[in-house]
Formats: sequence, C-alpha cells, structure tokens
Amino acid sequence: MSVVVAIKDKNKVWMGADLQCTSGEQKIILKNPNNFKIWKIQNCSKWLMGGVGYIRDINVLSVHEDLIEELVQLKNEFNFKYVVQKIVPKITSIFETAKHIKQDSLYHDSEFLISYKDKLFLIGSDKSVIEIDDYFAIGSGKDFALGSLQDTYTNPKISIKDKIIKAILAANSNVYVGGGIVISSTEDDIELVKSE
Repeated sequence: MSVVVAIKDKNKVWMGADLQCTSGEQKIILKNPNNFKIWKIQNCSKWLMGGVGYIRDINVLSVHEDLIEELVQLKNEFNFKYVVQKIVPKITSIFETAKHIKQDSLYHDSEFLISYKDKLFLIGSDKSVIEIDDYFAIGSGKDFALGSLQDTYTNPKISIKDKIIKAILAANSNVYVGGGIVISSTEDDIELVKSE
C-alpha cells in the first residue's frame, strides 16, 4: 500500500502521494510519472484521482479514456449521485474487463480519491462513496497523515503544499510509505516535490 492525501482549498482540490511500492519484502521507488499514485483523468480538464492498493487497479484507471462522460463535464454535474450511480459502476466494469475482479463482486482491492474542481470523494474498496468536506487520506499511512492534517489544516501560516508534505512525511512512519512525494491540484500539473 501507500498513502494519498487530499485537501480541499477554495476552488480546487490538492492531492499528494508517496512514491514507494512494496512487493513482499521488497521496496521499489516509482519515479516514472506513469507509475504515480495520483493522476489526471484521461481526456478531462480539472479532474484528479489518486489510488492505493493494487498497482494493476491504478494502471487500468489512469489510462482509461472515458471514465467521465463528456456531457457531465460540459454541464458541471459532478456530484455524489453521479459518483454513486455512474463512476463506481464504471470502475467495476473497467476492472471486470481487465479481469481484475470477478463479475458481480462486492469488493475491489483498492481505494480511490476522485476530485473535480473543488469536489472530493472517497471510493472505498467496498464500493462505498463518501463526500469529503475538508481533507482526507487513504492507504497504509493514513492514520499518521490524518493526525498531521488535523494539526496543520486550520493553520493559515502553512501552505497547502507544505501541509501535504508534512502529512506524507508523518505517514513515512509506516513501513509501506516513503520514497519521495508528488503533488498536484485539479488546476495544476503533477509535480515531484521531494525525492529520496
């Protein structure tokens, strides 16, 4: 697993993630942008997604070209109902096609944060959806990250990027988190801000 951190800030959402991948007893640092745990949704503007769990799940979602319907983008209709009724079934269908989950499975093996402009949602491994009001973290290091965010979130002297960096560094206390940090927002490109 890993950690992905998200913070809502005015008219956009920021996300950050570590670069470590763990397979058995081996740690691998994934510095190639194709392997980041946060990504811009294909063919969509101002959309950002992050995932933890199986790399295969992240692979198939990060390159999928029609996760979001074009009409929803044009009409700005991204909301809780759309995530529950359209995105979760679409993710399930994508995983079934990729033969990564069985048809009619109640679970997939990863968790995701998905954001558009200033809206942020958690999609759980049980396909549940929670709309996030302020900040959230997923992955092995989430407890450390959330503790850090609880401490820094309301401090106006700390920039959003620094809050994310502090949260991910706190999550490095977990053996499955580390290797550097990437950060982006729904408005900005993905940036490598810290490398080990």
